[in-house]
Amino acid sequence: MRLVGGCVRDILLGKTPTDVDIATPLHPEQVCDRLIAGGIRVIPTGMAFGTVTAQFPETKYEITSLRRDIETDGRHPRIAYTDSYQEDASRRDFTINALYQDREGILYDYHQGLQDLAQRHIRFIGDPEQRIHEDYLRILRYFRFWSSIENRQPDNQVLDAIYRQKEGLGRLSIERRCQELFKLLGTPQAEKALHIMEHLELLPLIAPHLSLPHFKGQTAVERFASMTVDQDLSFYKLSRRLTRQIQEEWQKFKKET
Repeated sequence: MRLVGGCVRDILLGKTPTDVDIATPLHPEQVCDRLIAGGIRVIPTGMAFGTVTAQFPETKYEITSLRRDIETDGRHPRIAYTDSYQEDASRRDFTINALYQDREGILYDYHQGLQDLAQRHIRFIGDPEQRIHEDYLRILRYFRFWSSIENRQPDNQVLDAIYRQKEGLGRLSIERRCQELFKLLGTPQAEKALHIMEHLELLPLIAPHLSLPHFKGQTAVERFASMTVDQDLSFYKLSRRLTRQIQEEWQKFKKET
């Protein structure tokens, strides 16, 4: 059993993890049995994908069985369980998210994620276009992590792959798209990321129900970061305003469907 992904990455960056994910060679049913035997509340959050949540009074941990993908449809994979951490690492999106740490504190790095993290570089595991085709949410995750960590321009190969696969964003639920957009708006390089995303023609695919008539004819950076639109709106205030609008659109969308 090992810590994996974002919590390991954040610890290495000197941040306090907001979520703790654990990888285990045990199957979900075995995890449930052991947790229940230990008097720990179990929430079957994603049994079909090998994930259960261990709920404690003050916190919770997501425990996921080691997996490999058999086939994908652009969002939800069909999986098979494995006992190989390296095989589990190879199905993850970015090298910095494929880091593991065991209870002795030993780090396991199967794809040079430590080097990429030290260089603040966001790199797909394997071919970017193939990894995006497996899960189109990775387009938005790429920009969120780039805006949070990266200290260089995005790789042209990655941007080309994103552009070719961009129509796949329409296959994601509006909820997932909005969640990622909310997270992106709170990152240090959000303006730069939005500018790149507009150049790649991604914004209409992310929030097609969103209408911002006051910002018609302006660029994404002006839309989201302008200081002189109707009133003195900072990027932070405008981000909050956009977030409220998207939330309203999401509630409207749910009522209509």
